Amino acid sequence: MWVGTPFATIIYLGGMKSIPVGVYESARIEGANVRQLVRFITIPLLKPFTHLLIVMKMIYTFKIFRFIYAITGEIRQDLQMLFL
Repeated sequence: MWVGTPFATIIYLGGMKSIPVGVYESARIEGANVRQLVRFITIPLLKPFTHLLIVMKMIYTFKIFRFIYAITGEIRQDLQMLFL
C-alpha cells in the first residue's frame, strides 16, 4: 500500500514546482482566496501528474499479481470471475 508513496510525493512536488508563480499572483490580484487557488489552479494543473501516477500504479498492480498467484497457487473463488 505504501510502496509508491515516496515516488508519488516526488512526482507531485515536481508538478507543483512546474506551476508558474504568475498564475497564483494573478489569481490573488483578482481576489481568490487560498481555497479557490487550490481548487481552480493547483488541482487542475496537477491532473496530468495524477493520471501518470494512476497508470503507473495500475502497471505495478498487474506486475505484482503474478507473484501473489505464484505464492498462493490459486485465485479465490470470488475473484475468479474477474479474471475469466
